[in-house]
Amino acid sequence: MAGGLNDPELEEFLRRVDELESVVAGEAVPDKPVEGSVSSAGDQASVQQQRESVDRTVINHAALRDDSGPTTIQRNGSPSQSRGPDDFMRALEADANERAEKRKKRKAVATVLKDQGNQAFQKGDFTRAVELYTQGLERLKDLVVLYTNRAQAYNKLEKFTEAMEDCRTALQLEANNVKALVHLGKAQQGLKDYQAAATTYQEILKIDEKHEKMVADYIAAVNLAESTAKSDMEAERLFNEGDVKATGVHEIVMKLKQPHRPTAYYVGGMRILSLTLNDDSSRAQFRTFGGFDLLTDHPIIQKSLDDAAAGEDLKSGAHDLMCTTLDLFTSAVMDNEENIVHLTHLSMVPAQVVDLLCNASSQLQSRCVRLVYTLSKNERGCCTVLQNLDVFRLLTALLTFLRDPRADSIGAIAADLLGQIQNERFVPRFSATVGDFEELNSAFEKLLLKNAKIHQAALLQSVRTIFALTKEKYVRNKMRTKNVIAAVVCTMERLIKNQSGPLNEMILVDLTGLLMNIFAESCPSEGMHKELKSLFGMMMQLLKSENTDMRQRAIGLLSRTLPNTSESVIDVTKQNVIPQIIDVMKSDGDRCSQYALKCLAVLTQRSEKAKKELVKTDQELQTIREQLTGDSGISIANAALIIGHCTQVPGLSASLVSSDIIKTLLSNTDTTGDAVKENCAIALAKLATTDERHLERLRELGGIGILHSCMKYVKQ
Repeated sequence: MAGGLNDPELEEFLRRVDELESVVAGEAVPDKPVEGSVSSAGDQASVQQQRESVDRTVINHAALRDDSGPTTIQRNGSPSQSRGPDDFMRALEADANERAEKRKKRKAVATVLKDQGNQAFQKGDFTRAVELYTQGLERLKDLVVLYTNRAQAYNKLEKFTEAMEDCRTALQLEANNVKALVHLGKAQQGLKDYQAAATTYQEILKIDEKHEKMVADYIAAVNLAESTAKSDMEAERLFNEGDVKATGVHEIVMKLKQPHRPTAYYVGGMRILSLTLNDDSSRAQFRTFGGFDLLTDHPIIQKSLDDAAAGEDLKSGAHDLMCTTLDLFTSAVMDNEENIVHLTHLSMVPAQVVDLLCNASSQLQSRCVRLVYTLSKNERGCCTVLQNLDVFRLLTALLTFLRDPRADSIGAIAADLLGQIQNERFVPRFSATVGDFEELNSAFEKLLLKNAKIHQAALLQSVRTIFALTKEKYVRNKMRTKNVIAAVVCTMERLIKNQSGPLNEMILVDLTGLLMNIFAESCPSEGMHKELKSLFGMMMQLLKSENTDMRQRAIGLLSRTLPNTSESVIDVTKQNVIPQIIDVMKSDGDRCSQYALKCLAVLTQRSEKAKKELVKTDQELQTIREQLTGDSGISIANAALIIGHCTQVPGLSASLVSSDIIKTLLSNTDTTGDAVKENCAIALAKLATTDERHLERLRELGGIGILHSCMKYVKQ
């Protein structure tokens, strides 16, 4: 702008301002860009061209005037009074700031409307949500989240075309918006364009491969929807062509929907229909012809179901009706994913299934177990059950059911069901209350205390399910109660006493692992003296087992309980503890060695007998010294701690003079692990003070200075 008022660049700039002013004033009306969706690459190019051809910048004309006088900038660029380029640029800057402030205010209003729309959406008022999101877009056309949220609401209203338009607009504004792709795929699925939906979901992986599991689930849902649509079309075709089975299913369903008939009429009809549903075709016809409506729209069935779920005593006819109803729907979902998803997504079914398991008669409970078992037989069905049923209450109900002697006939199925839902993926979805945990703990305790009367396969699956749950910290912390621990210990004592058969051994292995998990953070000692004493004795027996998993969990449990076990419990000479632990270290791998070293560290710290027994069993502590050259910092720290404990045993330090113990310990002081430095420094100091030859070797290696530098890590 150095050329003054007649500078050609300035004149050209002002000419462009005039053009923009004429657009604002309505003197020229350019083509408006297409709002909404762009269905092809050509459309996208067109919109982009339109955007480039029209500068939408709005000029604040007031900012270009001097309100104190008549001086103005003329349309032809010749000012009536002298006004420099700097003044003009300041005016433009003021205009930009004003526009930014206005946008900020519009965005604040749009955000409030978005939040209100979210609240309406959460309440299920999708129409109102659409209205609020639309109002937000009227304030701010380029707020992407309003388009994706409105698309989600449109999908709920089954306005799939509108949802697609919003998603594509959002993708024009933000090409890598995963949420827009998700809702676009759902809209395409709603329009039965299954191939397009699957392709859209695949696009998500190009943005972020971490969404692989989510994408796989969405594509599975697309495939299921496509399969359902095909089977529905086939059912309609067979019916229209007069297929005997199709017309039979339709006729029976229609008759069952007739109101004001005797209960026996519905019972008989359901029994006949159950026998008819014996293949995929008939089950698809049941769904297509509204068979599932019997659960939601039939007043007599609904009344009987509500009463049974509430635990009320049913009259004979109502009880028979509930039995045949559960049998019918078990037949309807047999090996049919479409029907499984359909049934579990009925709003009232998940809660009522669990209520029946908790409250109904034993006959209805048995049928309910069969139904849930059938629902969860394949992977997708199992995931559907876990996503829609209250799994915590389900587990509690199953544990309660299994301890009932009347459950023997279906106990194996209930056990298999527990095995099917033994899935770590469902654990984080728990939102259990303290009361829920109390009920689960109580059910598990009572099940264990009646274990002698329970089928061993059912007991095994029950233990394994609880074991899987305790892999989560917050679950095991809630289950670390005296009653649960006492019940587990009591069961283990009985199993060891009457040990026979592989099932008993498997239950013992999992109970030991269960206690390991429960004691992962801490082992309660108050009021647990009897249980800890029993555990110590049992673990010493189990260390002799030929089962590798048993030995590993036994030594692991010892390592977690010994710190809380009183010295009076541990008689290392009578129990032959030390030799057994050394044998485990030599034969069962690194994990067992870590557990064993922790046990020996505790024992040698507390017991003079243990120190002497260890030196006697492992002369020159060869097995322990080997751990100093390993990769595990925990093992090195505990091995050094054990050596430090044992230096007071007469003759040990002298026997180690010819070894490389000083050099090995010194090398481990050059580490980032404070515990390793501390324990190695202590062991070095104790060796040097119990035999002068170790002190001389320490000096030769320049270790005195190293030892001094390590002493800051030693706890006072």
